[in-house]
Amino acid sequence: MEVLIRGDSDEAGLWGEVALEIRCDAWLSEVKALRTDTGLQLTGKVVGAVPAPLELYTRVDEQHADYRTIQPTAEGQPFQIDLPGVVSENPLIQVELVHVSRIWYTAELTCFT
Repeated sequence: MEVLIRGDSDEAGLWGEVALEIRCDAWLSEVKALRTDTGLQLTGKVVGAVPAPLELYTRVDEQHADYRTIQPTAEGQPFQIDLPGVVSENPLIQVELVHVSRIWYTAELTCFT
């Protein structure tokens, strides 16, 4: 890939950071963790267009916490994962979107008390 920018003046060009993100046909969006009275609650969306459901794996502090399938949609299929009993003060949370045996997207976050 080649990006050409013509700077006809000192005012031309890019003024901030630029990033290129290469995604599979579906990805995680707006993934958030919230501490509840009973544990943790994760929310987010799976965005994309694929013909069959994908797998959504959740790990907390490197331990399996939840598994489910989800069908992505173009506008984003919302999900909510309730994890009662998670008492770790600052848990490391990983949500992985998987197709067959290939991880398409991973969200990593920490929920602070």
